[in-house]
Amino acid sequence: MVRSEFEEKIGEFEEILQKVAGEIANGTLSEKLPPSELLKKAENHIDCLRDLATASEEIMLILKPEGAPTVQSKCKNVVQTLTTFRDILLQNTTDPLANSRLAFEQLRKALTDGSDLLFLMREVRDTPSPLISAALAFRKASEAKSSVISIQASEDVQPLIKYVLGR
Repeated sequence: MVRSEFEEKIGEFEEILQKVAGEIANGTLSEKLPPSELLKKAENHIDCLRDLATASEEIMLILKPEGAPTVQSKCKNVVQTLTTFRDILLQNTTDPLANSRLAFEQLRKALTDGSDLLFLMREVRDTPSPLISAALAFRKASEAKSSVISIQASEDVQPLIKYVLGR
């Protein structure tokens, strides 16, 4: 269940990143737009990306707790950049187009940070912690009321698994 939910979030995150990149490429999102219009056009995407980054952070910390510093750092970068984008556009200044240019740079940075986070999300999905993978397999087997046929674990994790199975 955790893995399928995470897979779904990865797909959504990637899709929205591609939409934003496409809208930048075709000129729908541009630094030449007034701040209110730029915010209006990007707001839904920005909110979704921020929510997905936050939700994915929690799942990644479950699947790979040993990667917590990296996960937290990458998620914080994305969320902070998206928040800065919005904050810049909401400021009242005498030169609104300067705000649009500054915010647009933050949006570009958010795409880069988002791509880095997407790469990390895929890495966590493909190589979760062996102990967590085993625990999820046990949980899935328990919910299905079936037995686990085989568990692949590294040598350093095997004594722990034997202990858990003995209990």
